[in-house]
Amino acid sequence: MLLYFDCDIREARLNGVCFSSSLDNVIGVHTDSLNKDLSFNEYFSIQNEKMCYLSSKSPFLPAVVHFLHFRKANEIEIHRRLSSRFHKLKIIMVNPYNSGTSNCDSKFRMYEIFKNSGIPVPDTRLISRFNKRKMDSFNEIAEDFSEAGLYIQPDRGTEGEGCFFFEKGDYEKAAPFINQGHEDLVVRRKAGNTLYKKENFVFRINVCFDGEKYHADSGYCMVGGKVVSAETGARRVNINEVINYLDLADEDLIRIKDTSCNAVRAVFQDEEPSLLAGVDVVLEKKLRYFPYIIDMNPRPVTVGSRIIGTNRIGLGEHFWQGVFNLWEK
Repeated sequence: MLLYFDCDIREARLNGVCFSSSLDNVIGVHTDSLNKDLSFNEYFSIQNEKMCYLSSKSPFLPAVVHFLHFRKANEIEIHRRLSSRFHKLKIIMVNPYNSGTSNCDSKFRMYEIFKNSGIPVPDTRLISRFNKRKMDSFNEIAEDFSEAGLYIQPDRGTEGEGCFFFEKGDYEKAAPFINQGHEDLVVRRKAGNTLYKKENFVFRINVCFDGEKYHADSGYCMVGGKVVSAETGARRVNINEVINYLDLADEDLIRIKDTSCNAVRAVFQDEEPSLLAGVDVVLEKKLRYFPYIIDMNPRPVTVGSRIIGTNRIGLGEHFWQGVFNLWEK
């Protein structure tokens, strides 16, 4: 799916997220509904607080486009192809496809970039699909990771799909997943010893780029399950509820925000930054809480509450400042 922002960008800059438009604010469009010139006649929109599927006789073209919710089987190729076409039409893209985006699409390459940039990440190993000794390699990794438990996931997986967690003592149960043979696998040590009401959770931090610097103004929290993901039934919780429950201090929040921004900066260091990236964070409690980055999504959803402050849903002024800066170029 694509999100089209059809709005007066100048008004958005002045009033945060207040739009002036012939369409309702932000609309969603299936890629199957795009015309050859990337215009569209059919779209989703919110009307009277309900999601509606609408049709127009006259086609619309976007002012700004945000890529998300593509078919998982070929989301990378769809993102790359559409990004190239929108670029030729000089349409502003929140998250264009480039080498920075590509870095996120390989979990292992992303972890290596984080590690080399000093970003705290769990220990991670790669088992190549061409490896003739997959189980031997896995057993060696499992021995190193023996205390914490571990995750196994496709190197190019998305939203927790194909990701499995194994406790210490259950590693032999991983054999069917290790031997499947048709894709590279990432084996990741479990990080994050902090629970929310006795359940696992992951902070999803929205990192925005305003044209000059990165900001982590908003986010949400996914709660529940060994693999915390919407795909596995985890539920969304207001991020401030979890922050308050854990009694995170200002220094903890600053550490989480700074680490999230540094992670995005590391991935896009040689490319035009994405205006929005989603960073997944878990917390290790030692004397204080310390964040570990476990994933980064270059095609994130545009939801989240402001971190400490109003609970109004929105990405905040720094996101719109970044859009406006592109609009002025």
